[in-house]
Amino acid sequence: MPVSGLNYKLSWDKDFPEENKLEMRPTGKKYDSETHPNWKFKYKLDSNQRRVFAKDIDITVSLDKKDNWVVRAKMLDELLRHEQGHYDITALLARDFDVSIKKISASSVDEIRKKVGNLEQEFKRKFNDIQISRYDKQTKHGADRSVQEMWEQRISAEKRKSDGSADNLP
Repeated sequence: MPVSGLNYKLSWDKDFPEENKLEMRPTGKKYDSETHPNWKFKYKLDSNQRRVFAKDIDITVSLDKKDNWVVRAKMLDELLRHEQGHYDITALLARDFDVSIKKISASSVDEIRKKVGNLEQEFKRKFNDIQISRYDKQTKHGADRSVQEMWEQRISAEKRKSDGSADNLP
């Protein structure tokens, strides 16, 4: 199955609850918006004569909309594009995860579950590295327009490729 939600487009109206369109930033927050994209997955196990492997892998990218927020006066296209970048990076990571989980096999059910768990942890680390250490830092949370545009182009190019990967992002 392909990754569900890969090409979702964010909007201020449908993805940011009215009660989370704020007059000012929440206490302790340094930026004008937060989105919370994630992916969930499920799979079944199958085996041949010697190996156990995942099959019927179902991955869905979505938003935790109740946790998204924005400063009302900052609801600009540029900021929404930055938040879309967070979603799209998550979608690319989900697609990479799909490719990776399909390559795993093991000699037992316990072993494959452990391998899938380790893979999930690896992708959580990648998520934090790309989203925070690279994307937000390089774009200055979307404030550096030229770097933001470069990221948008690279993300878009990777999404268009059938073998596009978050690993190819700056």
